[in-house]
Amino acid sequence: NEKGEVRALSWPELKRQVAALALHLTAQGVQPGDRVAAYLPNLPETIVAFLATVSIGAVWSVCAPDMGTNAVLDRFSQIEPTVLIAVDGVTWAGRDLGRGEIVRELRAGLPSVRHLIVLHHQNATNLIADCADFTRTCGRNDAETASFEPLWLPFDHPLWIVYSSGTTGLPKPIVHSHGGMIVVAMVTGLHMDIGGSYGANNFGERFHWYSSTGWVMWNCQVAGLLSGTTCVIFDGSPGGPRDAPDWSTLWRFAARHGVTFLGSGAAFFAGCAKAGVDLARCGDLSRIRALGTTGSPLSAEVQRW
Repeated sequence: NEKGEVRALSWPELKRQVAALALHLTAQGVQPGDRVAAYLPNLPETIVAFLATVSIGAVWSVCAPDMGTNAVLDRFSQIEPTVLIAVDGVTWAGRDLGRGEIVRELRAGLPSVRHLIVLHHQNATNLIADCADFTRTCGRNDAETASFEPLWLPFDHPLWIVYSSGTTGLPKPIVHSHGGMIVVAMVTGLHMDIGGSYGANNFGERFHWYSSTGWVMWNCQVAGLLSGTTCVIFDGSPGGPRDAPDWSTLWRFAARHGVTFLGSGAAFFAGCAKAGVDLARCGDLSRIRALGTTGSPLSAEVQRW
């Protein structure tokens, strides 16, 4: 994260946590086709929650916790989720921000929600009543978690719901299917040549695409798991703290963790160029073999930079 704290999650531990949360959701009565809404930042726990949700046939939808109550309700109220998974605090641009009150407002504004799971931020102080603890829920480790297997589902079974921007009326829900996403994810494997981190051709692959959970590129980042890629994720502001902007943050992050494919929005690269970032002073970037850009158009000037 932007504080420099680092965590690593192995494939076996990822599988165990996903199984534990999936079994918890099943115990709460979640059925295939039910919607699970998430109000979470770009953390490993968010990927765990996503995989657990879709492994039992439920439908995932996430909003970033930089969004306020009304913006989130405009989206989630349309899909009538039965479970809400939320964080009670985040860190952004050097500031710790409480989200407990927003979580309470979301629960009150979503009458379809029967169960709330809260991921407790290290600096959150406002306690939320009548909720399950995310970390404790994912701590289960027994024979049932070891034997857990995802459901086999039809090609067109809904996987997740993303949203249009909402510039012309309410944000419009857009449904992607399990099979459709596998086809789309071939972009990472074929077009971007992102492969398994353990494969001879891609040994040591480390895939990073900067995104908040409110942008569809978070979904692209997670899709890297389909090809056995190590996903390197960053939680926080790519431009540093508000009082001391630093556009070298992501570059130093990439150097520190040996990122091999670095993607971000065109606005990020434009910000780096405008700030005069000197990449030679950001650490060893020699492992980066390709850059990806999306979102707004990339200008010729920034392309040359």
